Amino acid sequence: MGHSTVTELRATSGWHYSGTDDYGFSALPGGHRRTGGYFDSAGDFGGWWAATEISDGYAYSRSMSSSHYNYVGNGYDDKSYGFSVRCLAD
Repeated sequence: MGHSTVTELRATSGWHYSGTDDYGFSALPGGHRRTGGYFDSAGDFGGWWAATEISDGYAYSRSMSSSHYNYVGNGYDDKSYGFSVRCLAD
């Protein structure tokens, strides 16, 4: 994803490098819960679960970080992590 696309997905406030929210996604840097039960990265990182599981313990995810201004992560993570969920209406 290019530099402008990431900026266009981010909310207009809340990030260290806020975006323009051109698509109405309003991505916020809610941080995440680690496997040890502690929370970190609020203000710098936003992670979202995808609907697709890989296994009982892993699912696909997407993420953004203030330190990677033009990067949307695309991978999978341990379900014990606490990421955000986006609900969509038909």
